[in-house]
Amino acid sequence: MDQKLQRPVVKRLMKLIQFRNEYDVFNGIFQVGESKDNLLQLSWQKDMKQCILTVDLDKNKATIQYQDDSGKLVEYIP
Repeated sequence: MDQKLQRPVVKRLMKLIQFRNEYDVFNGIFQVGESKDNLLQLSWQKDMKQCILTVDLDKNKATIQYQDDSGKLVEYIP
């Protein structure tokens, strides 16, 4: 079992789970944004913090943007 936890995909998933559990914005307001047929946008906001998940179904790609400690919107990269 420990060997499977060392796989890169599992490590990235664990890091994403940790981000989700520790970033307080996920305890705030959740919204589903205006979306096109191929694009889905979900957002969370609490106080002055924000996190946006954009899923592009045509490109099979998801991006996460969130506000860092300085208030700048940055892309989450596990």
